[in-house]
Amino acid sequence: MKRRRLFNLWLGLVISAVFIFLVLRQIDPRQVVSELRKANVVYLGLTLISLIINYVLRALRWRYILRPVKTLPRRDVFRVFVMGFMANNVLPARLGELVRAYLLGQTGQVSASAALGTIAIERVFDVLMLLLCLIGGGAASGVLGSTGQGVWFTVALALVLLVCIYIASRWGDQFVTRGGRLLSRLSPRLAERAVGLARSFVVGLQAMQGIRDIGVVFGSSLVAWATIVVTLCWALRAFSVPLPFLACAFVLGVGGLGVVIPSSPGNVGTLEFCYISALALLAVDSNAAFSFAITLHALDWGLVTVMGLAFLWSSGLSLGRLWEVSGSKFEV
Repeated sequence: MKRRRLFNLWLGLVISAVFIFLVLRQIDPRQVVSELRKANVVYLGLTLISLIINYVLRALRWRYILRPVKTLPRRDVFRVFVMGFMANNVLPARLGELVRAYLLGQTGQVSASAALGTIAIERVFDVLMLLLCLIGGGAASGVLGSTGQGVWFTVALALVLLVCIYIASRWGDQFVTRGGRLLSRLSPRLAERAVGLARSFVVGLQAMQGIRDIGVVFGSSLVAWATIVVTLCWALRAFSVPLPFLACAFVLGVGGLGVVIPSSPGNVGTLEFCYISALALLAVDSNAAFSFAITLHALDWGLVTVMGLAFLWSSGLSLGRLWEVSGSKFEV
């Protein structure tokens, strides 16, 4: 287990180093320094405020998803939510979700399977929002072809995914059981692990009581992700790049891919590369794009890490403890 963790750590560092190299090839350090010096402080302040609002909204969304499992105080949910994202920033292998499940059990006596199930629901809706930003924003910006076709495709995709979520919430157990039987013929060990993960997800989905809950989570996800788009708009304006809202949505969609790619803690390198690549398609200078990317990344990383560490220490815990329990309690 320790070897696997070390392997994941070094793999992430190598991948980040490759992307940092690819980014540095595209910029002029002197121009970047000039762009950073000219950054508009007012817009950066608005960026920071938008980041705070976004984390509050996403924590409230998670609290709503948790509601059928257990109703917890907003303050406790927010603290656990932020500490989980802080763990992603400083610990390898994106352990934040496991850390959140552990902390939720400590704070609200919620079982690990139920906690992981609600986090899985979050991720499903976040992926849906990511696709909407990527396809809808790209179509509206002219990057992905016809605007009309892009809009209709985006609407159809959203409806299909919402129907799939509803089906899984009603008949997920049957699908998991049958899938596990088929997979066990190939590999019993893999089947056991896959069924465990899938069942955690289904447990979370079944906690949502029908179409109304799905609609509320979908709507709150739209609001939360719209806030992230606004955050990008402010950050880009700080570097004299006033892109329209839907163009910023496309940039966010591509930037989200940088979070998915395995990398070092905090997604160093991959996030900057994806932001610069998206902005290049919108004819934005690479130096201004890089200045925007590292500034937004630094503000986001610094805000969550500082808040998360403060909450962690006030709870009497340490990063070492989070690293230990995320391995001993959750890994297979």
